[in-house]
Amino acid sequence: MSAHRPQHGRTPPSADRRRRAGLPRAAAPPLSRRPRPPLRLAGVSEAGRGDWLRGGGGLTWRAGVWAPPGSAANRSEAAAAGRGGRCGAGARAATMPLELELCPGRWVGGQHPCFIIAEIGQNHQGDLDVAKRMIRTAKECGADCAKFQKSELEYKFNRKALARPYTSKHSWGQTYGEHKRHLEFSHDQYKELQSYAQEVGIFFTASGMDEMAVEFLHQLNVPFFKVGSGDTNNFPYLEKTAKKGRPMVISSGMQSMDTMKQVYQIVKPLNPNFCFLQCTSAYPLQPEDVNLRVISEYQKLFPDIPIGYSGHETGIAISVAAVALGAKVLERHITLDKTWKGSDHSASLEPGELAELVRSVRLVERALGSPTKQLLPCEMACNEKLGKSVVAKVKIPEGTILTLDMLTVKVGEPKGYPPEDIFSLVGKKVLVTVEEDDTILEESVENHGKKVKS
Repeated sequence: MSAHRPQHGRTPPSADRRRRAGLPRAAAPPLSRRPRPPLRLAGVSEAGRGDWLRGGGGLTWRAGVWAPPGSAANRSEAAAAGRGGRCGAGARAATMPLELELCPGRWVGGQHPCFIIAEIGQNHQGDLDVAKRMIRTAKECGADCAKFQKSELEYKFNRKALARPYTSKHSWGQTYGEHKRHLEFSHDQYKELQSYAQEVGIFFTASGMDEMAVEFLHQLNVPFFKVGSGDTNNFPYLEKTAKKGRPMVISSGMQSMDTMKQVYQIVKPLNPNFCFLQCTSAYPLQPEDVNLRVISEYQKLFPDIPIGYSGHETGIAISVAAVALGAKVLERHITLDKTWKGSDHSASLEPGELAELVRSVRLVERALGSPTKQLLPCEMACNEKLGKSVVAKVKIPEGTILTLDMLTVKVGEPKGYPPEDIFSLVGKKVLVTVEEDDTILEESVENHGKKVKS
């Protein structure tokens, strides 16, 4: 988790080629020891290379080079995206995989398991020990990632918003600013939480609730950025976050489809490693407002990025259904006690529910299986016992040309022609006499397995 992540937008070409060729992916060494392609910058002269590097901009992999944002390589790819018709279709759809490495060694999309985020948010009550207990709980319940919400309050709220009275039963202070400061961890505390998550063995990240929070999380070297619904239509924020080069998980609560299309068009040329989460921002969320069908619509409109779901409903059934519909990232709020002070607790999962959610998701993933329909080995016993065959309805003398009224379908012993072959038997000649109620065997019919010319 804390290992250095190269700031690029795509996996190096060798991994791309292995994936396109259908070869298994080679075991990845720790990121700190992975070889990187030479740092040849597209559209940057050697003289300007040092100046650019000192500026700390993000890099993306473009046409065999690391390309700075705004370079010719990035601009040409952005232009290609604009010619694609649908947001995710056209020239770029052929080159961009429907999967991404969200965390070191952990891929999402394609046939990879759903990535389950345990959203701790601010349900820790401002208590570092509670936060650590929640991280450990997320790990023990089988979640992939423990996530928090990081704000630099003076950059997220204006002074009047922080000074307004806050008398809710969930308040931790007389003003909204006092309330938020009680719940906000310091930079050093975030570093401590990150180290603890690494010790426990779970990925750690946070939503950057403002641009300065994103800067801090970037320095903290989180594996990916989570964009909360409140910033999804904050286009300057999106641009700056995308240019950091880290994968992005973008929620879509409170947004329209037109806005999400704009988000795609802004982020894609800058950083192709991102996904959208269907989300409705209500706590708790009523079933009729979930709109799981948006997942399928996102899959149609944005076919080259993974789609996921962020849920605020009670229970786990709807979230499991989202995975069955193809959600590749699943985020749910968690709590140690739903009765605690805080508006998010009632829409959060307690440890037992989180564990059951993870079990159910993994069960559904196994059940999704293959799109190929065929007789499976596990069905053979039932097929032997109950599978039907074509049977003689009447006695059929040797040399008779079969007609449909001579045949019927029953569970027969021994097995013979399957029922779907009954029409293909019409017009064929029997080579031996078949007694009434006997199975029609392949060796009893002339040219069995071959079509008779009409």
